[in-house]
Amino acid sequence: MTDTTKSNKFEFVIYLSNEIPKQENNALWLIEKIIAKNQTTILYGDEDTFKTPIATDLGFQVQNQFSDIGITQQTGVLYLCLENSLGMSKRMDAFHRHYANGTPIAVNFARFNILSDDNCFELFKFCKQKDVGFVIFDTLSQAIHDGDESSPSVARKVRNVFNTLNDNDITVLVVHHTGKNHSAGARGSAILTMDFGGRLNVKRKGIESEGRLIVEKSKSDMHGKSIPFYVTYDYDAPIINWHKKGDSELATDILKHIDETDKPFLELLEELYPSYDSIKKDSFRKKLDREIEKLVGQEILSVSNNKKQKFVSRTKSEK
Repeated sequence: MTDTTKSNKFEFVIYLSNEIPKQENNALWLIEKIIAKNQTTILYGDEDTFKTPIATDLGFQVQNQFSDIGITQQTGVLYLCLENSLGMSKRMDAFHRHYANGTPIAVNFARFNILSDDNCFELFKFCKQKDVGFVIFDTLSQAIHDGDESSPSVARKVRNVFNTLNDNDITVLVVHHTGKNHSAGARGSAILTMDFGGRLNVKRKGIESEGRLIVEKSKSDMHGKSIPFYVTYDYDAPIINWHKKGDSELATDILKHIDETDKPFLELLEELYPSYDSIKKDSFRKKLDREIEKLVGQEILSVSNNKKQKFVSRTKSEK
């Protein structure tokens, strides 16, 4: 790997084609099939599509080796909060309540300028000193400062910074916006928007607190697929809840109504049935029972009985 403290003298690294070292599959991914390890992934979307909460959640996934959307490799995380800093402490408090047993991520509030060699040197130094292997830029436009993100020369310099981070075992996630023409994708030079190793697009479902994380670019079978999510609020701070693989619509509705406190099964039934009243209530009760059993088997929910009454709650390990 490139060492930024050494000279820039070029040296070939040669293997015969039949002697190239094999990499274990888990060495290729920071989050399996979502974020490639030691590469740069762009996360973009329209305004108010929960980009920052998603980026924050991905940071917590990596810092704590949670596996809500894929097998994760643990490393230190640095979040460069370059916009929307107002209220960040409240948002982070909400994430710590959501991931009650999670360790915190490092958050920077200083105005980082990616076009400044001095700023970039301090970033490399911090990452190496603090064992940071995952850096989140939120957002790209704020990191560029007065630079023009549509300029090829600016784009190449930014790309070179990201490549240097990647060459030094640091994975990068870049939060970015769409342009005026939403259908054209992420705004700016194609060098920035198309050349990265991974590309994720956030789509919100109308004005609802639901959406999809679309894997637009990935060297895996997740390419072109999406991961649904819904948002809950903790004192007005948005929290991302990922749909587990194989979730049904009913499973999603169940999880919206259940927390770590015991909820009577019959109370849950009454809350959910109005949305499913096209089937007989007794049939829906059986369907609800089967769905809860699946979630118990996935260790997402737990069931207890007290005085012949069944109670349902989230497992603490699910957080």
